[in-house]
Amino acid sequence: MAKGERKRSNDKKEKAVPPNKEAKPINQMEVQYFQQLINISNQYGKLKQQLAEYEVVLKNLKDKRKKVQKGEIEMPIMFPLGKKSFYPCSDKKEALKELDSEIKVVANAVKGIEGQVDNGADEYVAAAFRLMDLLEHKYSRYRPKNVYTKGCSPKGKEKVLFEEELDKLAESEESKEKMKKALKKAQKENEKMKKKEE
Repeated sequence: MAKGERKRSNDKKEKAVPPNKEAKPINQMEVQYFQQLINISNQYGKLKQQLAEYEVVLKNLKDKRKKVQKGEIEMPIMFPLGKKSFYPCSDKKEALKELDSEIKVVANAVKGIEGQVDNGADEYVAAAFRLMDLLEHKYSRYRPKNVYTKGCSPKGKEKVLFEEELDKLAESEESKEKMKKALKKAQKENEKMKKKEE
C-alpha cells in the first residue's frame, strides 16, 4: 500500500451546533408582542364563539317559523315581552310577522359579528406576523445548521438507512392502505370542523 493511501476506520462525523450563548433573553418590550398575540387570540376566539351562538339562534328561529307556517307548532305561541315576561299569540299571521321581525334582528346581529370576526382574523394574523418578524430578527443568526441535538447527530449511513426504511413503508401495500384510511379520516374531521365554523 502506497504512503498516504491508508484507509481510515472512523468516518467523519457531522457536528451538532451548540446553542449560542450570545442570544439575549426576551425583554419587557418584546414580552408585549407575545401578550398582544394572546389577547387578540382570546378576543378573536370569543367573537367566533359568539358568532356560532347567534347562528344557532338564527337557524332555530327560521326552523320555528317554518313549523308555524306549516302548522306543526300549535297556537298560541309565547313571545318575549320583556326580560322575564312573555305573552301568548294565537294569530298565526301575527306570529309569523313577529318571528320575521326577530329573524331580521338576529340576522343583522350575525352580519355585524361576521364583520368583527373578519377584522379580528386580520388583526390576529397581523399580530402573529409581528411576533414572527421579531423572533426572526432577534434569533435568525443563531439558527442551528442542523436539527440534531448534541450527541444525536446521525452518520451518513444512518441517514441512508432511515430513508430506505421510509421508502419501504411507502412501497408496502399495508402502509398504503393505512395512509388512505388516515387521509379519509382527516378529510372527514376537516369537513366536520368546517361545518362547525359555518
